[in-house]
Amino acid sequence: MLALAYLGGKFVPKDESKALEWMERSAKDGDVHSEKVLGNWKLFGVAGSRDVNAAYFWTRRAAESGDTSAEGQLAMLLENGLGVEMNLDEAVVWLRQAADGGDPYSQLNLALHYSHGVGVTENHSQAYRYIKKAADSGLPPAKYELGSYYENGHNVPRDMKRAIELYREAALAGIVNAQSTLGDIYRQGRLDGKRDNAEAIKWYGMAADQGNGWAQFNLGKMYRSGDGVTADPVTACKWFWLAQDGGYEAAQPEVDSMRLALSFDELQAAQLAVEQWKREDHSSKVKVVRLEGE
Repeated sequence: MLALAYLGGKFVPKDESKALEWMERSAKDGDVHSEKVLGNWKLFGVAGSRDVNAAYFWTRRAAESGDTSAEGQLAMLLENGLGVEMNLDEAVVWLRQAADGGDPYSQLNLALHYSHGVGVTENHSQAYRYIKKAADSGLPPAKYELGSYYENGHNVPRDMKRAIELYREAALAGIVNAQSTLGDIYRQGRLDGKRDNAEAIKWYGMAADQGNGWAQFNLGKMYRSGDGVTADPVTACKWFWLAQDGGYEAAQPEVDSMRLALSFDELQAAQLAVEQWKREDHSSKVKVVRLEGE
């Protein structure tokens, strides 16, 4: 599609304005995929075009033509009142239609609705059913959610090994909660009662590089005490500092404590490490899910 070529600069010079122009042409000509993508672009402001009313218009057109992922997107717009008056009942209708049509994101979202009783009667059996469908399709966040079912024995026999398999698959796909959960599991010895601090460091490190405050905080504690890694107060201070700067309030007392414990040179080294981390591009360290059409 020419619009995507202009957006990504493939075979033609990158030009977001032309990308938007060609996508709008295709959508106006009735191409359902273009209608859906244009709805996404208007919602997320691709090429500076954020317009929630237009997002609703184009997404609804694609949904009414039977595009399952557009149906799920329409449900989200209706539920949140974006471009249209909020309507949870209609949102659930579209969400269920998309989920039953095989859209994995909608299956996961419907499962969460059932799990929390949002717009539907709380039903954990239905929640499990839809989460499993989404996970079986390969959706990483659904694998994480399904892992929690196996870990806690919700609607399935408790199976910690299966839970870890699912968490690991989700973590390797870049799901930060799965990464930090694996860090917790190995640090606390929740698999077989034996701690594996080196493994915990690995998974906390992946989550920390995505800015997860809990993982950064735990890395700080492990580097300070030398759990699974050589004790390094400067690196410990770096992670506490990053957690604090990211809004993780429990890190504040640790930063204050490190300020008293470290020398001037050590504090300066920690601050430089923080600044360097913030300058680095950590996106290459994780896999990310791109919006369709990007």
